[in-house]
Formats: sequence, C-alpha cells, structure tokens
Amino acid sequence: MFAVSYELPKNKEGMLTITNQLGEVVYTENRPQWSSICNINVSKLPQGVYLLTIESDGKRK
Repeated sequence: MFAVSYELPKNKEGMLTITNQLGEVVYTENRPQWSSICNINVSKLPQGVYLLTIESDGKRK
C-alpha cells in the first residue's frame, strides 16, 4: 500500500489512473474534490515501474 497526496482545482473532481510500462491501465479511481490523501493497495500488482496520473478539468499531472 502507498499513499498519494494531491490537490485538485476548487470544486473539481479528479480521476486517478495507474498504468504499467506497457501503457495498460491497471487501476482507476474517481477522487473527490479538493485536497486529499489517497491510500492505494497495490499488493496484487506485480513488481515493476508504474505511472500514476491525476486528471481534473482537462488537465493531467
């Protein structure tokens, strides 16, 4: 498990996505507005390098 801290634009929701090295989406979750800490259980994912993105209001980080 790991924690992600994020801040979204005011009154906006976001989509958290984790992709593997092949570009395959392995996890998605809608996230509520504003600032938050999200705990994600990745124990079932194989070892490797993953990319985490948060998209809100058409912007991706």
